[in-house]
Amino acid sequence: MAPFKVQRRLEPNGMIDHVIEFFLVGRDGRELRQYNPNEASPEVVARDVKGFVNR
Repeated sequence: MAPFKVQRRLEPNGMIDHVIEFFLVGRDGRELRQYNPNEASPEVVARDVKGFVNR
């Protein structure tokens, strides 16, 4: 997770705080899109992947 500067930390109560989003990453390792898993449908993610592959 470190190469993408995604953080996680241990809270005082023992819980781990981390991101729930997921990312579409390009060939160069840079973030292309960030998705909220409660809102992003598989169709949207698939469309984005196809769009970036065809560039």
